[in-house]
Amino acid sequence: MATGVPLEVSGIGGLPAMDDKWGMNDEQTPPAPPPAGDGRAQRIETILRDALAPMTLRITDDSAQHAGHSGARPGGETHFSVLCVAETFAGQSRVARSRAVHELLAGELANGLHALALNLRTPEEQDRF
Repeated sequence: MATGVPLEVSGIGGLPAMDDKWGMNDEQTPPAPPPAGDGRAQRIETILRDALAPMTLRITDDSAQHAGHSGARPGGETHFSVLCVAETFAGQSRVARSRAVHELLAGELANGLHALALNLRTPEEQDRF
């Protein structure tokens, strides 16, 4: 591992319905995060790798930069930056990509994850950087 909302759950911007790809639909509650023994960055990595099969995935804990701000906690693990480069995002809007990732991480967001800075790109988009 590198250390560094859903509004609609079916057919978001052309993505398959959540129950088709991620095993969830709008009638289910998000899964609880794995046991506390795993660090949040590791859990985020596992969730995104399993669901999106990214070519590149970088997760950075930015919590220290937000100490004293809203949502920050003494133990950190509340604010993260994510770079995810995956073919899955081809043809999807930025909003659709973000909604899909928020849906995948709903369990984490419900259990202490406060903020995500997302850079979600296709391989072709990443090549331009």
